[in-house]
Amino acid sequence: MEVLVERCAALDVHLKSVMGCVRSPGEDAKRREQTREYDTFTRDLEALRDWLRKERVTKIAMEATGVYWRPVVRHEAPSDRVGVKGPHLRAVAAAR
Repeated sequence: MEVLVERCAALDVHLKSVMGCVRSPGEDAKRREQTREYDTFTRDLEALRDWLRKERVTKIAMEATGVYWRPVVRHEAPSDRVGVKGPHLRAVAAAR
């Protein structure tokens, strides 16, 4: 299978937590997968942002209902990296 995005992440956003999974190159042409959970306080969202930057993630897919995605996008991702899946998949403008 061809890898389309070398370093990607998926975020599942809830009211009180965000689950994150990063897939990146691993050993022997295998993919490395890391999963972490963060609270939704500002300091925790900043830690999530720092983790994604450290892993050099270039694309992020996000599952969120309601407006829970807004603080996550505001704290961690430029708009060219994030897609939010709610009722419809849409691009989200993000503030740095």
